[in-house]
Amino acid sequence: MNVELALKVSNKQGIHARPSSMIVKISMGFHCDVSIKNVDSGFEANAKSPLEVMMLNAPCGTSLVIIAVGDDAQLAVDAIAELITSGFNED
Repeated sequence: MNVELALKVSNKQGIHARPSSMIVKISMGFHCDVSIKNVDSGFEANAKSPLEVMMLNAPCGTSLVIIAVGDDAQLAVDAIAELITSGFNED
């Protein structure tokens, strides 16, 4: 199964070290391949790689696409989208 979801970074500080580690922690809980694409820059990060997620360079308002491929792809996309849209519980 291939699932994609577009959304925007909503927290004021964007995706920095703490949110990056939260994304990786959630992604590691799924068997599917998960990536996040920064639509503005075109950079696509493996969501299970802390360094790559940090390299997204995604301040508030950045357009992202979460992409997951595998049996639990929908669950992975839903979980990461919930985290991002919640503002990483920072606001």
